[in-house]
Parts: sequence; C-alpha cells; structure tokens
Amino acid sequence: MDIVDMGAKIASYARELSHSRRGITVTPGIEDDVRTFAPEADSKEIIFTANAAAFADAKLKTGMAASLSTFYYSNETAAPRSFRWNEIARVTFQGKNRFQSYSPGDEVRVQLRNGQTHILSDCMNGFDCVRVQAFLSEMANYEPPQELENGQRYRLSLDEFPPDVQLSYMKILYNYAYVIDGKVEQEEMSALQSIGVRIGLPPQVRNQLRDYLFHIDRREKTGALLLRCKRQLSYGSYEILRYSLMQDALYIMEVRPGESVWYKDPFLNGLQNVLKISDEEVGNMLAAIRLHMETQKHGADLQKLKKDIDRLCKYAGELGMPVETLFCSGSVYNVDTYRGLFKRRKQGRSIEKQRALMLQAVIRNAQETTNHLVEDLNDITLKLMEAIQSGNQRDEQIRILVERMNLFQSQMRTRAQKSGTIRAELLYNALRNRLESEQLHTLSASQRELVLQCYSANTDGSYQIRDGLSAVMLNRLTRIEELRNESQ
Repeated sequence: MDIVDMGAKIASYARELSHSRRGITVTPGIEDDVRTFAPEADSKEIIFTANAAAFADAKLKTGMAASLSTFYYSNETAAPRSFRWNEIARVTFQGKNRFQSYSPGDEVRVQLRNGQTHILSDCMNGFDCVRVQAFLSEMANYEPPQELENGQRYRLSLDEFPPDVQLSYMKILYNYAYVIDGKVEQEEMSALQSIGVRIGLPPQVRNQLRDYLFHIDRREKTGALLLRCKRQLSYGSYEILRYSLMQDALYIMEVRPGESVWYKDPFLNGLQNVLKISDEEVGNMLAAIRLHMETQKHGADLQKLKKDIDRLCKYAGELGMPVETLFCSGSVYNVDTYRGLFKRRKQGRSIEKQRALMLQAVIRNAQETTNHLVEDLNDITLKLMEAIQSGNQRDEQIRILVERMNLFQSQMRTRAQKSGTIRAELLYNALRNRLESEQLHTLSASQRELVLQCYSANTDGSYQIRDGLSAVMLNRLTRIEELRNESQ
C-alpha cells in the first residue's frame, strides 16, 4: 500500500471515531494547536487530530493525533505520549459502555513489543472507544514506507510541488481544454496561463508545456498522468492536488464560451470519480470560483461576499471538506489572502484595503502571464522560421505554428485589457463613492469642475461617482486629497 492509500485509510478511520464530525480534523486542515496534545509532532506530517477538549473543558488539552508512522495522545492527568505503529503488539478495551462513546473508566490499552503499556482514557472523550481499539489493532505492524522515513512532507501550496508533478498537473488541464472540441480556445488558454503563473511553474516546465501544446493531438493519457502525480506525493499533498485539480478543471469550464454544466461533461465526470469527490464538494468548488470572480468586479458588495464566503466555509466543514482546499488551486487565491480580506478590522486595515491588495495581486499575475506569453511568442517565431526554411513538406507544422502564434497574440491583447480594467478598479477603490455637497464646497474651482464631470448629482444633494471613467480621469481624481477613501 502506497503513502497516499495509507493516508486515505487513516483519514477514513478518523472520520468514524465520532458519530458526528465534531472534534475531528483531517489534513490539510490541521492547525498548529496539535502541539497542545502532540508536542513532538510536526503538523505537516499529521493525518488527523481528534480533539477531546471539544467535548469537555477546552483547557484540558486532551486528544489524539496520527501520522503515517506514529500515534499521539494526551490524557488529562499525564504528559503527552506517543508510539509507532510497528511497535504495537496487542490492543484491548476495558470498560462497561462497549458500544457507546467514552465514559469515565473506559480504557484502551496498547501493549508494545518491548513490554511497555500505553493507556488511553479521557483522550477519547467524545469518541467511540471500540472504534479506537479497532483502528489501533488494524494499524499494528504497519511499516511506514522508506520515503516517509526520509522526511517527506506535504505541501499546502501547488507552487511548492515538485516540477514533475506540476508538469503532469498542467498536462491534465491541457487535455481537458483540448478534448471538448479538438482545440484550445482563447478563454481556455487564458485560464491555463493564469493557473500556471499562480502555481509558480518554473521555466523548464513552461518549455515542456509549449511542446506539449504543439503536439496536443498526441497527448498523454489523463489516468497515467494522475497516477504519476500520486506516486510522487505524500497523502496530504495528494489531498491538495485532487481538490485543486478538480477545481481548476471546473474553472476552465466556467470561462469557456457558451453554457456548460459540469455533470453533463464526460471528462469532468470521469475526473470526479477518479479523484473521489462528491457532487456537494463540486458545488462548493464552483461557488468558490464564482465568488472569486465576483470579488474582482467593479462595485462588488464586499459585505455580501464576506457572508457568502463564510457560508461557503461553514458548508465545507459540514461536508468534511478541509476549507483550505477551496483556496489552494490555481483558479483562486490562497486561503491566507481570503482570511486577510475578510477578517475583522485590525490595525486600521479595512476590507477595502485588503481587496486592493488582492487586485494588485491580480495585476501582478497578469503582468507575469504577459512575460510568459512573450517567451511563448519568441519560441514559436523561432520554430516558424525553422519550419519555413525546411521547405513546403512541413506545411501542416507551419499552419499549427501560425495558429498558436495568433492564439498567444490574442492572449496578450486580452491580458492588457484585463490589467487596464483591474487598474481602473484599484483607482475606484481608492476614491470616495459618494460626496456630500459640503465636501464639494471645500474644493478649488478647478477641482469642483473635475468632480462635476466625474460625479453625478443625487436627488438628496449628494454626488455619486460615475461608472466607466477612464484611467486618466481616475488618476486626476486620486490627486485630490479630499476625494480619497479614508479606509485606504
């Protein structure tokens, strides 16, 4: 059994330890507070935590945790302890309430091969003791794979994945963009380029993807690419990959021209089944993608978006879906960005300020994507010159190269337009949406003239900024201190 399958097995057992999911956290949602009852553990190696304090006094710091090699536990009256799976000799249960959750007096005793005995008692508070016994018995004699012993860690961000995994990941998305109608549309290419920038593809991977796109009709099988990813990742990393891959594929579907429905899409159906993602989880991913798009729009109602994302995260918890997985893919920004955007006001940084930071990240993404497109065009130009010099026998290759060149040139125009739109939104974000008539009187005559060109009068005597203003006009407005948004 490989690392991913073993991790999935441990996670599956964890979800059965309690009749509800209260107190159970499965990677990649593990927080650093695992150290309170498993101080020796690295949170990046933990598969699950079972926090008994969720069912009692939170000050007790009692609970259980497990990695691919070790079980950790902390009873109320004793220091945290641990043992390895391959040290277990025998596991027994002692207590009266055999088919109920933990009651005082219940114990699971773990006898090790060296004669030591570990006793689990109130660290199981709120959990099914018999299932804990069955889980530990099942894990007895399990030998962790050698690569785990060498310090393999899971990575929360796709830009930390090995280049080979990133390459296979992107090839799967290229396959999806191509198989629908036998070509990669402009909107799909834009999405693929953006995803590649966000997950930090190194130059050698981008070069390989250019060649892959040129020979996309001889593409690799998606199943083989996915298996290659699985064999190179730890359990936690694969969890990130399977959720992110599904979400990025859904993002490509969303930007494709025309109306598409995911459950009528054969490729998405097959990917969903292989990745073992439920319909409800797919729905939550689509909601995350659409909310991300809404956040970038002019006039976005951030208070409403905050409520929508809070609802999204709450539903993810009800599904047993780690919230972090909604914000790990290339189609949205990372969970830290969203937490910063929608956290309570802190140190004077408002929601508007945090949104401005996100919009700046969008612009940086567009600029970097444009740089990559220039590299793509240069590479295609060289290939085109070589093909022309080789003679007419390569007419088909020339046709494909010209087609790719037109695609990338179109992408550059689209990126420039998007950057301009986002820059304008940043300027709007820095200005007051509404001015009172008294504020207008504090301006000089030339400033008032500019404001009256850019703000429309309301029936109550106030003024509202107009939509569709040019970047030049918006820049002039931002130079007037009285018009600046105080929250910026």
